Amino acid sequence: MNIYILIFLCLNFVHAKNHDDEYKFRPDYWSKGLHLNVGGGLNSTYYDADERFKTVAFGLNFKTDLGYYFTNRFAIEWSSNVKFNRISEYLVWDTLITFGLRYRMKEYYVRPFLGKAPTVVFFNGHPPAEYKGTKASRLQFDGPVYGFAVGKMFERKDGLLWFIETSATLQSLQEREAIHMDGDVPKVISRETDQSTLVSVYFMIGVLIF
Repeated sequence: MNIYILIFLCLNFVHAKNHDDEYKFRPDYWSKGLHLNVGGGLNSTYYDADERFKTVAFGLNFKTDLGYYFTNRFAIEWSSNVKFNRISEYLVWDTLITFGLRYRMKEYYVRPFLGKAPTVVFFNGHPPAEYKGTKASRLQFDGPVYGFAVGKMFERKDGLLWFIETSATLQSLQEREAIHMDGDVPKVISRETDQSTLVSVYFMIGVLIF
């Protein structure tokens, strides 16, 4: 009797393992539920700030995508993408907070997304001429962002899932605030409308965390 019970348990274990293998997350099959992707890479951004400056800058960026996968092809996701650029003496820090969709075609996927993009420009002791008579140490811009990404997922022999992705975003900066740091407290000393535009292209590599 004991041998039959042992055989029965072994068969159940093999069946469960095969079932898990069949439905585990793969580049060509997405399992349902919450999944997190993280990655980083390079960006190139074109800044069009009316008559103030038009220039191209390069820098680094890091992103996270937390998605709920409804089927093995479709998901909705919440993302953050932080990117850094340097323009002359200024450091530009962008934070793109977006909501989007993800759709799979074999190992490839596409991601349209939109959201908000707070952008901070640090003067680093070299304020523009229009702010030299003030205590402003940085500018903060706000406005919508729209983007689209294309990527491909891979699986290593050890089971690690990773991806490469290229994407593009369009930011419309509609409000500009000059900020002075009073100790640790930021104070807005002026607020104006703005019509700057940022167009960025990203090249990233990352991994599936869970």
